[in-house]
Amino acid sequence: MAKNKYYDYLKPQLPQQSFSDIVDQQIAIVQQQQQERAAQDMQIMKARQKSFESQQRELLGFDVADMSEVDKQTFAAKRDWLKGRIDDFYYNPSNYGEFVEDVNALKTLHATLKNHYENTKTGMNNLEGWVAGTKDWTDKDLELKDDINTLNAKRQMWEMSGIDPESLPVDENGDTYAYYTDINGQRLKDANGQDMYGLASQAPSRGSQEYFSPTTAPYANLLPGEFAKKFSSSLVKLRQNPDQTAAEKEAIMRQWVTASVMKNQSAMATARSVFQDNYGEEFESVLAQDQAANQGEGYVPMDLREYIDETMRFLPVEVQSDSAGSGTNPQDEVFPTSARFDAAEFNVPPYFPDPSGASQPPGAGVAAMFVPRTTQGRSTMVVQLGVDKSEIPNDDPRRMMAGDSYKVSSVAVDANNNMFIKANVKVKVPKNQMTEEERRRLEALPGYDPNSEEMVEVYRDMPIYIERPSQGDPNSIEYLSILKIMAISSGSSGDERELMQKGLEILKANNDRVQQELDSI
Repeated sequence: MAKNKYYDYLKPQLPQQSFSDIVDQQIAIVQQQQQERAAQDMQIMKARQKSFESQQRELLGFDVADMSEVDKQTFAAKRDWLKGRIDDFYYNPSNYGEFVEDVNALKTLHATLKNHYENTKTGMNNLEGWVAGTKDWTDKDLELKDDINTLNAKRQMWEMSGIDPESLPVDENGDTYAYYTDINGQRLKDANGQDMYGLASQAPSRGSQEYFSPTTAPYANLLPGEFAKKFSSSLVKLRQNPDQTAAEKEAIMRQWVTASVMKNQSAMATARSVFQDNYGEEFESVLAQDQAANQGEGYVPMDLREYIDETMRFLPVEVQSDSAGSGTNPQDEVFPTSARFDAAEFNVPPYFPDPSGASQPPGAGVAAMFVPRTTQGRSTMVVQLGVDKSEIPNDDPRRMMAGDSYKVSSVAVDANNNMFIKANVKVKVPKNQMTEEERRRLEALPGYDPNSEEMVEVYRDMPIYIERPSQGDPNSIEYLSILKIMAISSGSSGDERELMQKGLEILKANNDRVQQELDSI
């Protein structure tokens, strides 16, 4: 599927909507509970920290609140050294100047160590607020990945103050030395590749704002085909309401989708990203012009409207009478089963590219094959051969069929409307070419005669390729029959042309949905 395909569809103005119906309520409750627990944990931790710091302030005689644990050790070592000199009567009137220098050195060290917190407190407080939910995360391009665990891990790194705390030697002057590290605790190297070493208070990474830099990632790619899946149950219930018209149901579903999109950061980010790719450098100007022309209560930005419109394409609220159908159908089951597609399995003709580059090879644009489950379980779509087997080329697998019909297990159409069919057919094979499973099933049949004829009939999967038929092409009978049966099974009615067009739309819509699911992954 071409990039930004969903913008190939209509770009209507969305009528003003009420956002009172919130379909993500349960998710929001869980997220709120997680944030409340994180906030409570932080409050408990800060209360304990405050009590501990008060005790330390009384013992040390200096305010060490907000210092890292390593910095408190560094300061305590210098303070104890000075206290030891005082207690030993080292200072006297003759060296009073040295006393003043030592006291000033202690004050300078205290200020230097406090800077480790002062330089990082804004980032620390912001990250705590984002994790606890007390501060809104407003980045529209990147998703916050931090939680209470990553916050605590970053706080532990910050507590190290840019040094290796395993060994903190203190010299005869009360100065603490250590190996320097980066914000992740990895030792720094000098120009010669040696571990950097020096005064603990002079570590290069001290006070780095990167300690509490938020961990982010692009929002998960959530294309409309994947996003629509969350409304499957809601759609079934909405369809079953006999008291509402199709227009009323569609309005309700659009309200649900709109409300959900406006609360889903991945959906909004995807809408914005695809919109930007589609409109290029002018995308902001386009959004601004649209907002200026459509201001008012309930305004939804243009990029989100287009995202919502595409989502609605996968959520048809009306299914026509299925009196001609066969029960549960592809459209009743909003998200039918898909099967793997491999063009190499099919007997396609050689492809010769158009020099202009306008043509595409057989199979182009197929993301997966559609499984037409007209009843619960496997497909029951049976198609009659549209041509006499004697007229089928020898390399066509249909020539091997034992009967004149086959069951369509899965089907797809490519960008050129060529059809690919996985058919379950009856073929005659020699007994010695049967699989073990086929042999067991045959032997289990009542009246099985091991001495019977050597050729037996078995069912096997067969890949069938039907090139887009032209006027009068015999293959058109099968091609159009499959489209028509799919439309009728989906509850559609109308003349043959309308039914065939509907069948083609079902196949293409399923392919688009699967492609968007894959792109979202």
